[in-house]
Amino acid sequence: MRPDIDPILYVGIDIGLKRDTSAIVAIYDNGDKFHMWGLKIFTPPVNMITQVEPVIERLLKGQRIAGLFYDPMQFETTRQRLQEEGYGDRLVEVNQMTEMTHACTTLQALCEERGLLLCKDADLRSHFTRTAVKMTERGPRLVKASQAVPVDATVATAMAVLGATTSDSHT
Repeated sequence: MRPDIDPILYVGIDIGLKRDTSAIVAIYDNGDKFHMWGLKIFTPPVNMITQVEPVIERLLKGQRIAGLFYDPMQFETTRQRLQEEGYGDRLVEVNQMTEMTHACTTLQALCEERGLLLCKDADLRSHFTRTAVKMTERGPRLVKASQAVPVDATVATAMAVLGATTSDSHT
């Protein structure tokens, strides 16, 4: 079986509810490059119960998911619900202060090396082009080029890439 037919997905989730977008990004490794399998961007106001959680549940029930890599902000209730449903082994909290610097560096390197094939999507392109990299004392960090623009799909992609490049095994 070709790995891109039934790939093992690494899913990045970045949630914003009131004024910011939310994004779910799934990527896989086909052996020579990482490919974006799919993405979903939700525009505000975002309803976790009726919009985001059904997408996550469809992914978990219908695809081979190695892990859900998430920013714990705004995700705690969903995390608890997914853990109760037996998906706790696939939930991976991404510390925004420490691990996101590694995620940023990895995403930047993959983009420069053309090692990540993204979906052709205008909203995704907008999120990427409006994302800046800011050097901090801990290392590079993804930030908005302007506070008025969403970059959640970029952040979700970085978390998915982090999972795909650091996971030792998959379920």
